[in-house]
Amino acid sequence: MSIETVIAELWKLEEEVNCLCMDVQSEEEDKGNFTSGLGEICAPEDAAPELDHARTLIQEAIEQLEDWQKQKKALG
Repeated sequence: MSIETVIAELWKLEEEVNCLCMDVQSEEEDKGNFTSGLGEICAPEDAAPELDHARTLIQEAIEQLEDWQKQKKALG
């Protein structure tokens, strides 16, 4: 499996986690649970902190893999 394939799969997972997070966010907003100072919006980190954190970790993994890929290409 190539690094490009791994990165592409991680982007797919990030999108899925984002959709899950948005679903929970919408549910919380429908219940009237809003984030202080944001009006009628519930921030993802308040609606689903675990999902929001997982999404951040996936994004960080993608960044690290892309950085590694760039370094590898730079070295030849």
